[in-house]
Amino acid sequence: MKFHIRFAAPLFAVIVIIATYWPTMHFFSNQYDDSYITYRYAINLAEGHGLTFNAGERTDAASSFLYTIALSIFWLLGIKNLEFVGGLLGLISLAVICLYVYKTAKHLKANEASSIIVSAACGLNGFLSGWALSGMETMPWAALVLVSIYLILSEANSLVTALTIAAAAFTRFEGILLIAPYGFQLLRQKKPLSSYLPLITVIFAFGGFYAIKHAYYGVWISHAFKMKEIATYYQAAPGELLKNWRSMGAIPLMIGTLGLIGRSHLPIISYMLLSALSVILGPKSDWSRYSVHLLPIFYVYTAVCVSQFQLTLSKKASSITLAIVATLMLAQSAKGYAFNWKNMTELARHQVCRRHLGEFIHTHIPQTDYIASSDLGIISYAAINHRFVDLIALTSSDVLEKYSQGETADAVLTQKQVKYLADTFPADEKNRFNTLLAQFPNILERSHFRILDEEPMYRCSANGKLDFRLTKILNPDATPNQIR
Repeated sequence: MKFHIRFAAPLFAVIVIIATYWPTMHFFSNQYDDSYITYRYAINLAEGHGLTFNAGERTDAASSFLYTIALSIFWLLGIKNLEFVGGLLGLISLAVICLYVYKTAKHLKANEASSIIVSAACGLNGFLSGWALSGMETMPWAALVLVSIYLILSEANSLVTALTIAAAAFTRFEGILLIAPYGFQLLRQKKPLSSYLPLITVIFAFGGFYAIKHAYYGVWISHAFKMKEIATYYQAAPGELLKNWRSMGAIPLMIGTLGLIGRSHLPIISYMLLSALSVILGPKSDWSRYSVHLLPIFYVYTAVCVSQFQLTLSKKASSITLAIVATLMLAQSAKGYAFNWKNMTELARHQVCRRHLGEFIHTHIPQTDYIASSDLGIISYAAINHRFVDLIALTSSDVLEKYSQGETADAVLTQKQVKYLADTFPADEKNRFNTLLAQFPNILERSHFRILDEEPMYRCSANGKLDFRLTKILNPDATPNQIR
């Protein structure tokens, strides 16, 4: 079978990732911590406990509905290494992104050389590829967005396009914004009413889904999103967003914006603006991951812009221009790749300690005892049958309710008779409970709970700066006093 050049960039990106991560502890293991929360939801669903973190406690904190469903299907099929599944889905999604950057650029009349070089630069860019082995829904989500854009631009079958948009919306709720460019495109083309029916069906299905979620969880806005509204760490950070894009996406952002200018691209511009606004006003994310789905679209229009500019030049000047742009893009991609490679491989060392801590809990702590933590990812995955109280309130709706009322989690810890804290401790940590409460400025009281002054039951140190400990805690019933 003849190898088609369109597969060069996807193959290149996958080979680079495997080659650089294979010698590290992050190769299909020790992933981004939030992925293990989703894994735990998927396992509980597959085991018949519903979409829950703790069986019987309905907290809406899984980061992606469709991704969780997919993981639970793999579990039911007997493929129970969800770290491998998550990493593999991330790699496949990155390959799809590279392929559709190429296909979309070619559809928009970009030349072959520009399309290949730009798709390769996109695949290498650490802003994207850094998430490929993370286990998160980030890469599948970005792939679904780009494929939807391609289907809209290529005027594909309305049912196929609507189903792809639906998949994006059920992966992350922001995907519903894709109805804007598709609806815009249908209106401009004066399509018959029948062409709108699949899109209208998606809108009603999305609304029905949220009605069902409300009946199940009792909230319209997810508990995870509500938590991020009241925690200072997750407050919108447009300055940090701009810094990350300037560092890792400035070239495709600048050149791609030039390529976007034009009436024929208004549907896509409408989506880009709506999505950018949601990212800017929405909660902060580590390394701006909520925004990375926009990067492949800018790469597409970078190829378009470069191709159009080359047409105005002589053959020699055109080749020189392409070489300069390629060098700049690949250099920025490599810089971003190195940055996120360092982030993920350093995180993996911490994850080894968290995993061992969870395994210690699994072996030594009765399953009837609740464990408190503010670091619930891989710890709770390794102790899958134990129940946890999340002191950050991401996966504990009862803790979130207390925090929203300006109270500590003491009543929850007392009611559930929590005796243990499994958490991450900075080397200079003095009062873990009140340090955590400092993230929630509406809470004016100090926690009654404290750590017993004795050697931790388990301790693991990853780099001398962080300890991962299991300690005993107690509530001395002290009178709360004001923090401020």
